Amino acid sequence: DFTGQAWAPLEFVDVEADGNSDAIPLGFSIDFGSGLGDSLYINENGYVSFGAPIVFDGGIGALSELGGDVVAPYYANLQSTTPTDPSIDNFYDAEGSVSYSTGRLDTQAPFEDQTTAPRALRVTWYNVLDSNADPVLFQALFLEGSAAGDFDLELNFGSGTDLPAPSLAGFVLGTNTLALTTGFGSGFDYTYRFRGGVLDGSTEPPPTAVPEPGSMLLLCAGLLLLACAALRRGRLTE
Repeated sequence: DFTGQAWAPLEFVDVEADGNSDAIPLGFSIDFGSGLGDSLYINENGYVSFGAPIVFDGGIGALSELGGDVVAPYYANLQSTTPTDPSIDNFYDAEGSVSYSTGRLDTQAPFEDQTTAPRALRVTWYNVLDSNADPVLFQALFLEGSAAGDFDLELNFGSGTDLPAPSLAGFVLGTNTLALTTGFGSGFDYTYRFRGGVLDGSTEPPPTAVPEPGSMLLLCAGLLLLACAALRRGRLTE
């Protein structure tokens, strides 16, 4: 984990089956080509939307068919529960939960161009059940950039084993689109940089393998890109 992380207690999202949350404030503004926005809606089925809540449709073939701006780390028909104990502040104690939290990170952010601790919002689907009743764990993390509207998006996946592929994954944010087709397993994290409303050309491509934590430095040690990825491992945080 990054030093200097400071997260507020989790806020658990009580959504009806296949439903959306109320608008959740990001705590800062982001721009992906549609002007500044400062809130999102969380859906039980592995995605967040901007501008308006978007109804889940299990029959679509691409995220663009939803007709709105979405980030979907793991778009699938999922089932969650809502913890009844208000004292819980750790998603590891709240299995089957959907939650979010705001916070600040140190200046060692994904692309390391921030000069002050960036604000952040993370959305976590912790051990929600897929259609086979298997628990899946994943996260979307939004990090404030150094200029107004700039941000980094990180998609994290964590589990004891590789996750089954979801129906869809990726994002549709204005004209910025991504279809993620591999890498749904323990230790994968993908980071995407948005600058001036567009997906920046220096975005890190997905890695080609899933190294064990203890062998990261032994695997492709000469590749700078994977070395940078190694610095970010463990970002799926408590």
